[in-house]
Amino acid sequence: MELDYNPYDDTPADLEVFIYLKESGPESLGHVDISFKNRIYSYGCHDPENRELFGTLGDGVLIVSDRNSFLENAIQNDEKTIIGYKIELTENQKAIIQKKIDNLLARCVEWSCKAKIAYDSGNSMDSCIDYASRVFKTCRAKMYKFIEGKYKTYFVFSTNCVLIADYLIRTQELDLIKISGIVTPGSYISFLNQELLREKSCVIERTVYQKEAI
Repeated sequence: MELDYNPYDDTPADLEVFIYLKESGPESLGHVDISFKNRIYSYGCHDPENRELFGTLGDGVLIVSDRNSFLENAIQNDEKTIIGYKIELTENQKAIIQKKIDNLLARCVEWSCKAKIAYDSGNSMDSCIDYASRVFKTCRAKMYKFIEGKYKTYFVFSTNCVLIADYLIRTQELDLIKISGIVTPGSYISFLNQELLREKSCVIERTVYQKEAI
C-alpha cells in the first residue's frame, strides 16, 4: 500500500497542526498533535500500567518524535487518517513557541516504555505491543512524564491533547488560533479551514494523509 499523499515529499513548514479523524477508544472524537521544526509533540494516556476508566484517565505522557517517522507509523501501521495544516510563523512567534516547549520539557522526566526497557536491556521487543512501544520501535521517539502541574494526569474530558496544543499555539502573544469557548479537535478544523480560505492568512496549506485503498 502507498500513501495518498506522501509526507516525505512535503515542503517543511514552520508549524503544523495534525488532526486525526480515524481514532478508536477514548479518543474517538479526534486527536491533535503539533509539529514544530519537524518534531512532533503528542500528548496522551500512553502508559498501560498507569491508566484506568477504559484508558480515559492516567499518567500524562508526552511523545517527542521525528515528524516523518511518526506520521509513517500513524498512517501505515495504525491506519490513521490525518488532516495536516501548515502555518507560517514570524521569527518572534518561533521564539515564543520554542520557549514554551522548553518550559514544558523542564517540568518532565524521561520515561521508558516497555519496548525501550527491552531495547536498553538488549532483549527482544517483539512482545511489546502497546501504543507507546509501537511508536518507540518505529520512531525511536523520546517519551516524558510530568513531575508537576496539570499535565501530570491525563483525563480525556479536560487535560487532553487539545490542552497541550492550546498551551503551545493558542495564546494571545502568538495571535495565531482565535477560537473561543470550549475547544475541541473539531473547533481546530473549523477555524483552520476558514483561515486557509482567507487572503494573507498564516495557514498556507492543508494535506490529507491516509492509506490508499486497495
